[in-house]
Amino acid sequence: MVALTVALSGCDTTEEPVVDETEAPEEVVSIGVALSSPGLASGSDPAETSGAEITLAQSIAAELDSPSPEGQLRWVPITATNEAIAAVQAGDTEFMLGQLSDTQLTDELAWVGPYATVKPALLIRQAPDETTDVPPTIGLLDTITSAEELAEAHVCVVENSVADSVELPVDDVTIQQTVTECEVGMRSGRYEAIAADDLQLAGVLMDPNLGSNYELLSWSDVADNEAANVAEELLESYQYWIGTDPSRCDALAEALRTVLQQGTLDEAFSDWEEATGLQPAVSTASDITTQHCLP
Repeated sequence: MVALTVALSGCDTTEEPVVDETEAPEEVVSIGVALSSPGLASGSDPAETSGAEITLAQSIAAELDSPSPEGQLRWVPITATNEAIAAVQAGDTEFMLGQLSDTQLTDELAWVGPYATVKPALLIRQAPDETTDVPPTIGLLDTITSAEELAEAHVCVVENSVADSVELPVDDVTIQQTVTECEVGMRSGRYEAIAADDLQLAGVLMDPNLGSNYELLSWSDVADNEAANVAEELLESYQYWIGTDPSRCDALAEALRTVLQQGTLDEAFSDWEEATGLQPAVSTASDITTQHCLP
């Protein structure tokens, strides 16, 4: 534009060097999350990703003085734990969260938390209500009514859930990476039950198009039958932790305490009990510890 103006005016003006006024790219903070877990973390595009853990991650990033709004956050799916750990160690990922329980804590990262407490559970088809004229969205598929039927059922186990690290009283098991993959298989009739953590499975019930089709079952219900042979690990409680580099441990712990004091996670789970019958066991600020951080 400058050169054209000079040529048209006939002036013998020396051109000024063109200054590149391109703005520096916005800083992007990468956060590892476990996609897809309905109600907790679902989606891939930052503009569309949602869930209680997404809300938690956004709030923590803001407390860490990381860029916001969420358009400057990049969600990195935790599809391979070793790769996710390496990304945190290299500084490519700020931190990682998403149903990372006690069974997954390693010495390779510092672990801050817990932010929630969960128990292993099962999701089974809800028995049809013969008093209603509303047809189920899942076809005429039988539900499980006993421990004996569960033992013979085809069960989908969510990878990295507590159920994935325990021997189940089930003969036919398929491992899938996400809750969504298991639920789709359940709908199509490939599976009779899903085994994962209760918080993961309750997220399915948050979907009004799916919730009426399923029932959340604790392993203690199954253990009432001696034939079930349920492992003690399936009756215990576990906690969810956030993985980070040791150098960020104290700052992340303080950010998490602040977020919990503000009630952010409580608010994110506020409608879960009414919709699912499960009251999420969310931590308080005083529960947060750095005991699993490396020296």
